[in-house]
Amino acid sequence: MKKNNPGGVLVGTGSFRVDSKRALKKIRDFQVGSSLAPELLWIRAANAGGAQEIRMRRTFREFTISFDGRPASLKFLKDPFFCVIDETVADGRHEVHVARALLRELRDKPEFITVRSNGRRLRVSGILPKHRSVSKTAEVSERLVVRIRWSLWRSMRISRIGSEELAPLTVLSRATVILDNSPLPQDREENLREFRFRKEGFRGKIRPLSGYARASTRTRSILHPAKDGVSLETRKIRSVPAAVEAWVDSGHWKLNASLDKVVAEENFQRGVAVIDKATQSLIRSELKAHGHRATRIGQMLMSADEVRANLFRNGHLITPEEAFGVSRVFGTLVVDIRRTLWLRDVAIRVERGPKVLRALLDRADLFWNVRGVPLSIRVIKKSNSKIVRYDDIAWREPQKVSHDIVWCFLGREDRRWLSRLVSSTMRRVGR
Repeated sequence: MKKNNPGGVLVGTGSFRVDSKRALKKIRDFQVGSSLAPELLWIRAANAGGAQEIRMRRTFREFTISFDGRPASLKFLKDPFFCVIDETVADGRHEVHVARALLRELRDKPEFITVRSNGRRLRVSGILPKHRSVSKTAEVSERLVVRIRWSLWRSMRISRIGSEELAPLTVLSRATVILDNSPLPQDREENLREFRFRKEGFRGKIRPLSGYARASTRTRSILHPAKDGVSLETRKIRSVPAAVEAWVDSGHWKLNASLDKVVAEENFQRGVAVIDKATQSLIRSELKAHGHRATRIGQMLMSADEVRANLFRNGHLITPEEAFGVSRVFGTLVVDIRRTLWLRDVAIRVERGPKVLRALLDRADLFWNVRGVPLSIRVIKKSNSKIVRYDDIAWREPQKVSHDIVWCFLGREDRRWLSRLVSSTMRRVGR
C-alpha cells in the first residue's frame, strides 16, 4: 500500500477574480454590524482614528457627524469601499470603519452622503464608481465631517438611536460624544464603585453587579465586550470570583461574520482571565472602603427605627437612586449596605479561591451585633462555637452580655447569610 503524502499533491494553478460589486452588496446588506445602529459605527470609526470629541446632530431630513483625529486620505476618498474587501490598502483602521459606516448608511437609501476631510469632499449615493465623486473644498477643516440626507418620504421611515440608548453602549469611548449639543448622560458618580484596568491588550472597567445580593442565589456576571469604544453585545459569564458587570475593549476579540458579536475562543478566555484578576482588585478596594465605613453604618442603623423602615419599599431594599432622592446621607447608607451584601456574596464564592482573599473576607466586618458594633465572620465563629445567637431587634438598653449576639436587621435574609457563612445552627436570644 502506498503511503499518503502528508504535504498534499499539486493538481493545478490559476487565478480567480472577485466581483467587488456583488461583494460590497453582500457586505452592505449582511455583514456591516447587522444589529448595530449606524451612530455606533461612526463612533467606532472616530475612536479608531484617535478622536477626542464626536459631535452628532439630527434634523428631520439630515444627520451630521463630525470628529477630530486622523483625517481620511485622498486615496480613501477616491475609492472608499475597496479597503472593506482588502483592509491592507487602508491608511489606518479608522478608514475601514468609515467605509463600513458608509455602507451601513447606504442600506437606508439616502439621497446622498458627503464626507469632508483635509480640504476634499467625497459625494456618494451608491457603491458603484459612477455613484461617487471627489472635489476640492474652499474650507480646510481639521475635523472629518459626514452629512447624510434622505428624501422627505424616506426620512419619515428612518429612526435613529437616542442618547439614553447610546450612553450605555459607549461607556468605553475615549472620545466625548455630543448629541444635538448635549453630552451623553453619565452614571451618577456617587452610585459607582468601579475599578479600571489595562492589561495584556484589554482595557476596561468593572463594578459590582447592580441590584443587591441574596444569600440563596449566585448571580452570573455580565460582560459587555467592545471594540474601539463601542459595546457589541451583552453576555453572561461564570468564571469570575464575584458578581460583576464588566466593560472590556480589545482588539483581540474575534468577531462573527456580521461583526456585531464576539466569538468564544482562546482570546475570549484570555479576556475572562483578565476580568478575574481585575475583579480581585475590585474586591480588595471594596473591602478597604467597607472597613472605613463599618462602624458608621452600625451607628446610622442604630440611630432610629425610621431609618431602617425607610430602607425597604414593597419588601425590597430601595435603590441608591431612590435613597439619594431622600438625602445624600441616606443614599450613602444604602450604597454601604449593598456593598456589605455584595461582599457576603463574594465570601461564599471564594470559599475555594485564593487563600489571601479568603482571609481578608474572613476578617471583614460583614455583620453587626445588637449594639451596632461591627462583627467579622471570624469573630462570630470564635465567640459562638457551633451555635450562632442572634436577634432581629437592636438592643438599646444595658445588657450584661450582648457583644456576640448578631443583629439580623434584615430579618430572615440576614439569617440566611449567617447560615451560609457561619453556621447552620442558630438560636434567637430575646432581651
